[in-house]
Amino acid sequence: MWIQLTLAVVFGAIAGVLLYRTQKTRSVVENEVNRQERERMLMTAEAISLLAAIWVTFQGLLAIRLIMMWQLMCCGLGSIYYQSLVVCIVLSGIVAVRAAVYLQYPKPVVRQTEDVHWRLRRLYFNRHDPALFVPRRVGPGWTLNFGRPQAIVFLGLVLFVSIWAPLFIFRVLLGE
Repeated sequence: MWIQLTLAVVFGAIAGVLLYRTQKTRSVVENEVNRQERERMLMTAEAISLLAAIWVTFQGLLAIRLIMMWQLMCCGLGSIYYQSLVVCIVLSGIVAVRAAVYLQYPKPVVRQTEDVHWRLRRLYFNRHDPALFVPRRVGPGWTLNFGRPQAIVFLGLVLFVSIWAPLFIFRVLLGE
Protein backbone atom coordinates (compact mmCIF):
# COMPACT_ATOMS: atom_id res chain seq x y z
CA MET A 1 0.00 0.00 0.00
CA TRP A 2 2.81 2.43 0.85
CA ILE A 3 4.51 1.82 -2.49
CA GLN A 4 1.31 2.59 -4.40
CA LEU A 5 0.74 5.70 -2.29
CA THR A 6 4.32 6.87 -2.80
CA LEU A 7 4.12 6.30 -6.57
CA ALA A 8 0.80 8.14 -6.75
CA VAL A 9 2.14 11.09 -4.73
CA VAL A 10 5.39 11.40 -6.70
CA PHE A 11 3.79 11.08 -10.13
CA GLY A 12 0.90 13.30 -9.04
CA ALA A 13 3.27 16.00 -7.81
CA ILE A 14 5.22 16.01 -11.08
CA ALA A 15 2.01 16.18 -13.12
CA GLY A 16 0.67 18.87 -10.79
CA VAL A 17 3.74 21.07 -11.32
CA LEU A 18 3.39 20.72 -15.08
CA LEU A 19 -0.33 21.49 -14.95
CA TYR A 20 0.29 24.48 -12.69
CA ARG A 21 2.81 25.87 -15.18
CA THR A 22 0.26 25.57 -17.99
CA GLN A 23 -2.20 27.78 -16.10
CA LYS A 24 0.47 30.31 -15.19
CA THR A 25 1.55 30.93 -18.80
CA ARG A 26 -1.97 31.22 -20.23
CA SER A 27 -3.08 34.64 -21.41
CA VAL A 28 -5.98 36.08 -23.35
CA VAL A 29 -3.94 36.36 -26.52
CA GLU A 30 -1.52 33.47 -26.75
CA ASN A 31 1.30 33.37 -29.26
CA GLU A 32 2.25 30.14 -31.03
CA VAL A 33 5.39 29.46 -28.96
CA ASN A 34 3.51 29.76 -25.66
CA ARG A 35 0.67 27.60 -26.98
CA GLN A 36 3.03 24.86 -28.09
CA GLU A 37 4.92 24.98 -24.79
CA ARG A 38 1.66 24.73 -22.85
CA GLU A 39 0.52 21.83 -25.03
CA ARG A 40 3.84 20.04 -24.43
CA MET A 41 3.47 20.42 -20.66
CA LEU A 42 -0.08 19.09 -20.83
CA MET A 43 1.05 16.09 -22.89
CA THR A 44 3.87 15.39 -20.47
CA ALA A 45 1.47 15.59 -17.52
CA GLU A 46 -0.88 13.18 -19.31
CA ALA A 47 1.95 10.72 -19.99
CA ILE A 48 3.10 10.87 -16.38
CA SER A 49 -0.46 10.30 -15.15
CA LEU A 50 -0.91 7.31 -17.45
CA LEU A 51 2.42 5.81 -16.35
CA ALA A 52 1.42 6.32 -12.73
CA ALA A 53 -1.90 4.58 -13.30
CA ILE A 54 -0.18 1.65 -15.02
CA TRP A 55 2.45 1.08 -12.33
CA VAL A 56 0.24 1.79 -9.32
CA THR A 57 -2.19 -0.81 -10.68
CA PHE A 58 0.68 -3.25 -11.13
CA GLN A 59 1.87 -2.64 -7.58
CA GLY A 60 -1.68 -3.28 -6.36
CA LEU A 61 -1.72 -6.62 -8.18
CA LEU A 62 1.65 -7.47 -6.67
CA ALA A 63 0.32 -6.64 -3.20
CA ILE A 64 -2.65 -8.97 -3.76
CA ARG A 65 -0.35 -11.77 -4.91
CA LEU A 66 1.93 -11.29 -1.89
CA ILE A 67 -1.03 -11.42 0.50
CA MET A 68 -2.21 -14.62 -1.17
CA MET A 69 1.28 -16.13 -0.82
CA TRP A 70 1.36 -15.15 2.84
CA GLN A 71 -2.09 -16.59 3.55
CA LEU A 72 -1.42 -19.86 1.70
CA MET A 73 2.20 -20.09 2.93
CA CYS A 74 3.26 -21.51 -0.40
CA CYS A 75 3.47 -20.90 -4.09
CA GLY A 76 5.11 -18.15 -6.04
CA LEU A 77 3.82 -15.01 -7.59
CA GLY A 78 2.19 -17.04 -10.36
CA SER A 79 1.98 -16.56 -14.07
CA ILE A 80 -0.49 -13.68 -13.79
CA TYR A 81 2.20 -11.57 -12.13
CA TYR A 82 4.64 -12.12 -14.99
CA GLN A 83 1.95 -11.61 -17.62
CA SER A 84 0.86 -8.35 -16.02
CA LEU A 85 4.50 -7.24 -15.80
CA VAL A 86 4.88 -7.73 -19.56
CA VAL A 87 1.57 -5.91 -20.18
CA CYS A 88 2.69 -2.97 -18.01
CA ILE A 89 6.03 -2.76 -19.80
CA VAL A 90 4.29 -2.80 -23.20
CA LEU A 91 1.73 -0.19 -22.09
CA SER A 92 4.53 2.01 -20.73
CA GLY A 93 6.30 1.74 -24.08
CA ILE A 94 3.12 2.75 -25.91
CA VAL A 95 2.61 5.75 -23.62
CA ALA A 96 6.26 6.78 -24.07
CA VAL A 97 6.17 6.49 -27.87
CA ARG A 98 2.84 8.35 -28.03
CA ALA A 99 4.23 11.17 -25.86
CA ALA A 100 7.46 11.35 -27.87
CA VAL A 101 5.57 11.54 -31.17
CA TYR A 102 3.23 14.19 -29.84
CA LEU A 103 6.04 16.26 -28.36
CA GLN A 104 7.64 16.23 -31.79
CA TYR A 105 4.38 17.15 -33.58
CA PRO A 106 2.09 19.19 -31.28
CA LYS A 107 -1.67 19.35 -31.82
CA PRO A 108 -3.16 22.15 -33.86
CA VAL A 109 -5.10 24.94 -32.20
CA VAL A 110 -8.41 23.77 -30.76
CA ARG A 111 -11.19 24.76 -33.10
CA GLN A 112 -14.89 25.09 -32.64
CA THR A 113 -17.15 22.28 -33.82
CA GLU A 114 -20.18 22.87 -35.99
CA ASP A 115 -23.65 22.52 -34.50
CA VAL A 116 -24.83 20.22 -37.29
CA HIS A 117 -22.51 17.43 -36.03
CA TRP A 118 -23.95 17.25 -32.52
CA ARG A 119 -26.58 14.57 -31.77
CA LEU A 120 -28.81 14.71 -28.68
CA ARG A 121 -26.94 17.92 -27.70
CA ARG A 122 -24.04 15.92 -26.15
CA LEU A 123 -22.78 13.38 -28.74
CA TYR A 124 -20.42 14.55 -31.46
CA PHE A 125 -20.64 12.59 -34.72
CA ASN A 126 -18.48 13.64 -37.68
CA ARG A 127 -16.90 11.01 -39.93
CA HIS A 128 -14.77 13.59 -41.72
CA ASP A 129 -13.20 15.03 -38.55
CA PRO A 130 -9.86 13.25 -37.90
CA ALA A 131 -9.91 14.07 -34.17
CA LEU A 132 -10.84 11.27 -31.78
CA PHE A 133 -11.51 13.74 -28.95
CA VAL A 134 -13.16 17.11 -29.46
CA PRO A 135 -13.92 19.95 -27.03
CA ARG A 136 -17.27 19.56 -25.31
CA ARG A 137 -20.01 21.78 -26.57
CA VAL A 138 -20.95 23.00 -23.09
CA GLY A 139 -18.48 23.38 -20.25
CA PRO A 140 -14.84 22.37 -19.97
CA GLY A 141 -13.54 18.99 -21.07
CA TRP A 142 -13.52 16.70 -24.07
CA THR A 143 -15.83 14.15 -25.64
CA LEU A 144 -15.44 11.37 -28.17
CA ASN A 145 -16.07 11.81 -31.87
CA PHE A 146 -18.45 8.89 -32.43
CA GLY A 147 -18.02 9.27 -36.18
CA ARG A 148 -14.68 7.51 -35.81
CA PRO A 149 -14.67 3.70 -35.34
CA GLN A 150 -11.80 4.08 -32.84
CA ALA A 151 -14.17 5.91 -30.48
CA ILE A 152 -16.45 2.88 -30.23
CA VAL A 153 -13.46 0.61 -29.63
CA PHE A 154 -12.09 2.99 -26.97
CA LEU A 155 -15.46 3.24 -25.22
CA GLY A 156 -15.85 -0.56 -25.34
CA LEU A 157 -12.41 -1.07 -23.81
CA VAL A 158 -13.09 1.42 -21.03
CA LEU A 159 -16.42 -0.25 -20.22
CA PHE A 160 -14.89 -3.73 -20.37
CA VAL A 161 -12.02 -2.84 -18.03
CA SER A 162 -14.22 -0.88 -15.63
CA ILE A 163 -16.61 -3.84 -15.30
CA TRP A 164 -14.10 -6.70 -15.50
CA ALA A 165 -11.32 -5.33 -13.25
CA PRO A 166 -13.38 -5.06 -10.02
CA LEU A 167 -14.90 -8.49 -10.63
CA PHE A 168 -11.44 -9.96 -11.16
CA ILE A 169 -10.06 -8.31 -8.02
CA PHE A 170 -12.97 -9.59 -5.91
CA ARG A 171 -12.50 -13.06 -7.36
CA VAL A 172 -8.80 -13.01 -6.49
CA LEU A 173 -9.47 -11.70 -3.00
CA LEU A 174 -12.10 -14.36 -2.36
CA GLY A 175 -9.73 -17.03 -3.64
CA GLU A 176 -12.03 -18.47 -6.29
